[in-house]
Amino acid sequence: MIRRDPQLLGALLMLASSVFILYFVCLDEPGGRYVVDAKPLDVEVEEPTVLFSLLVSAPTNLAERQAVRVSWAQHQSPTRHRYGFFIGVHGLSPELHANLTAENEKHADLVLLPDISESFGKLTAKVLAAMTWIDRHPTLRPRYIFKASPSSLTFWGDDDTFLRVEQMIDELLARPESTSYYWGYFDGRAPVKRSGKYAEMNWNLCDHYLPYALGGGYVLSRDLVAFIALMGPQFRTFNNEDVSVGLWLSPLNITRRHDQRFDTEWKSRGCLDEYIVLHKRSPADMYELRLKVSQCW
Repeated sequence: MIRRDPQLLGALLMLASSVFILYFVCLDEPGGRYVVDAKPLDVEVEEPTVLFSLLVSAPTNLAERQAVRVSWAQHQSPTRHRYGFFIGVHGLSPELHANLTAENEKHADLVLLPDISESFGKLTAKVLAAMTWIDRHPTLRPRYIFKASPSSLTFWGDDDTFLRVEQMIDELLARPESTSYYWGYFDGRAPVKRSGKYAEMNWNLCDHYLPYALGGGYVLSRDLVAFIALMGPQFRTFNNEDVSVGLWLSPLNITRRHDQRFDTEWKSRGCLDEYIVLHKRSPADMYELRLKVSQCW
């Protein structure tokens, strides 16, 4: 019988993880398998982009950003989809800032927020700054924004979120553009946390959070992003940025679409072919998912 050595097994797992990270960091080097040169923030389009993906990222998450670039984000044309990684750089070391500047010169897909520091307590301010940047950027004018939030990247999403871009865009184009739209996986039962990292000591509206779309990924129409950007200085803010967005939009007469195809909770609800947004995915997962859905693009 072969004896299993826990320390050896742990070392092998760490080695495998390092190989995956190096693979994704180096994918776009000369001679690499995929050349990522879309530079989505460095082009102008004559008509509004259908979907812009707002991806919240951290300064050191290079492997995660590279995984997004070579998986779902590379399937785009400027009139259908563009994306950007939003990173706070206030208080960063000169070395980290220089690394990000060099990365952005290469890919032109980073938005460096000079007044935002990278900490959990600043996440809501970071989201507000990102939405304000999108609303005021002269060459974007997207019809919808997909947001994805951080864990460890308007679609609002994280840099560990996988998005089936073309399917989402096709569904957005099929709906009436005239109505304000808030689309994601909603939770209206979450009790207010009074301790720990997510504690909200200043929440006094009710015993539960107001319904909000979970932050692994959700979609906002452009007018809602403009509303948030305009009214931002007057808003109350909370530690949880997604709770904050739900509160800010709660009094508005808008279309809220709860969709179980957004697998955006703190852990996956399982494996379904119907999912169009998947959260908590590693760089290796991103590449595997790209291969599985490539026939759809």
